Amino acid sequence: MPKYYIQDDHEGWIIDSKNPLAACVKGLYFGIINSIPVDQRTYNIKGSYLVSEKGFDDEDGKIIPIKKAVRLCLKMKD
Repeated sequence: MPKYYIQDDHEGWIIDSKNPLAACVKGLYFGIINSIPVDQRTYNIKGSYLVSEKGFDDEDGKIIPIKKAVRLCLKMKD
């Protein structure tokens, strides 16, 4: 299984998974990723994760909206 480097504005994680979105969901589901930024005014989840197989700060990495990853994670927990 490929290894993905996931980062937000403050932290980074390395998670093995079948694809970039699945890596984000796996990290959230198992509590590896503990950074979910929330807009203090609207309480909406904001931001995105940069995900790459090459390493952190890869300009060609895939951008995954945090809201999308959280939504899929919550569906799994139902």
